[in-house]
Amino acid sequence: MKKYIWMLLGAALVFLVGCNSIEDAKSSTIYVNPKGKVTSVIVEDFQKEYYDEKELKESINTAIDSYNQQHNSKAVTLKKLTIKKETAKAVLTYDSCDDYCAFNDTILFSGTVAEAQKAGYDFKTNFITASQKEASSDDIINQHSDAKVIITNEPVCVQTKNAILYVSKNVLVKGGKLVQVPPDDSEDNENAQMIIADLAYVIYQP
Repeated sequence: MKKYIWMLLGAALVFLVGCNSIEDAKSSTIYVNPKGKVTSVIVEDFQKEYYDEKELKESINTAIDSYNQQHNSKAVTLKKLTIKKETAKAVLTYDSCDDYCAFNDTILFSGTVAEAQKAGYDFKTNFITASQKEASSDDIINQHSDAKVIITNEPVCVQTKNAILYVSKNVLVKGGKLVQVPPDDSEDNENAQMIIADLAYVIYQP
């Protein structure tokens, strides 16, 4: 579904990082609140030759209505859609990470490090601290099992509630509570702008 929405908004991602409130995000960003509800901000170049704002909103709502009807819920909501200076911003909310994953055909986990392990995430990747120092995944697992972690395979910004402790090396720390997962630059990844090859881990204070 999200690929569909991205096609509606335009092909190029706008990476203008820097925000306080999630809805003020200047680039595509996800945020999971303490209760597990997801807010997703999609920021894209808008190709006016294909859609106007009314048609775009109707198309997105059609996709959302289809998902909600299939799942007999109101789990996904389009909270806001704005178009300014050929840039479109859509703010969507999801009742859970499961709804986000199902709607967008992607991976998004939010929970403690211990819960992530139980869910099958092995943390077998290279980590660094928020200050760019090497970090051991074993030490993270053993010493920070109660820390919170967000795991994704999307090239997006991730905003956290509390200060970031560690990230996998395929993540760029942009601030105390903001990181960016860059697009995958591997030549064999046809969906590099939407899916990265290796999972991105963002570990932050509970």
